[in-house]
Amino acid sequence: VSKDIKAMKSESDQVLAFKQRVDLADALLADHIYWTNFLSWLEKNTLSTVSYGGFSGGINGIYQLQATGQTFRDISWQTRAFLADPSVVSARVDSGSSTRNDKKEQTDASTGVSFAVNLKIDPKIFKAAGK
Repeated sequence: VSKDIKAMKSESDQVLAFKQRVDLADALLADHIYWTNFLSWLEKNTLSTVSYGGFSGGINGIYQLQATGQTFRDISWQTRAFLADPSVVSARVDSGSSTRNDKKEQTDASTGVSFAVNLKIDPKIFKAAGK
């Protein structure tokens, strides 16, 4: 009986150590940052006429996106598209400027607008795997 108890104790120690490692891994995964969630969300909520050339921000949910669009209306429409999403706390564009080269005709396809989107989203977007 004593041998059996020692064998069970050894097995139980191994199982307990394994359970502790699993619990630690679970805690790490629960706090893991999923940037792909943010990038997928951004792609889904970006107008087809808007593209990004710069990005700053972190996991706190506050970002500034350097964007370009085809017309000044794209600024308003993009801001509205962001604000329509429940994950967005705030979206603001303070100004926009024409990227048209004055030497070219106004009908040239190279014309457009540049603007910076100040965006604040719920940081929980990073936490859920597979969103």
